[in-house]
Amino acid sequence: MIFIFAFILTFNCFGQGDLIDRHVSLIYCSSGNNKFQTEDYAGAIADYSEAIKRDWYNAEAYINRGNARSKLQDYQRALADYNKAIKLDPNISGAYYNRGCVKFSLSDISGAISDYSRAIELNAYYGEAYNNRGNIKLILSDLEGAIADFTKAIEINPQKTDAYFNRGLSRIALKQNYAGCMDLNKALALGDTLVHVAIRKFCHETDSIVK
Repeated sequence: MIFIFAFILTFNCFGQGDLIDRHVSLIYCSSGNNKFQTEDYAGAIADYSEAIKRDWYNAEAYINRGNARSKLQDYQRALADYNKAIKLDPNISGAYYNRGCVKFSLSDISGAISDYSRAIELNAYYGEAYNNRGNIKLILSDLEGAIADFTKAIEINPQKTDAYFNRGLSRIALKQNYAGCMDLNKALALGDTLVHVAIRKFCHETDSIVK
């Protein structure tokens, strides 16, 4: 009986220790988030690394550290962090989206499209993933595919100026000038003043009236 009682006490002690480590890990994560917001990316990385030391299964800490490393253009280490997060939890759409951004920065175009597509599979309302995938399709001259992605991004967020701008350019490339200029005008109406250059270049005077 004494042996059994001692075993139970030991088991409970280890369980409590694990809970304490996870709690401390979350504290470091929160501190890292605060530093990230103030653009102290090196400090944020240090805090996320401490969070990971306390809880190796903290996928959020790996994602956040990857984000901070991306800000510092340390893309290879950021990629490793996203890979680890996805291995721990393969159902976090943001991890695939962020990894897609890093892969694009590393010129892995097919890998970026794959990750954006996976992010969309996990979250059908991921407007940024649609927009970024559309940008890559535009670069690859898949204009119809790009327009479809930009349209979806706009459906999710009707105030997304860059999606209107990108769709406008895609439509103009397909010789759909009127529809393209309508998109450019919409971006302008939403506050994107840089679109003036594209309107002057591609739109006739009758097309460039803000509706």
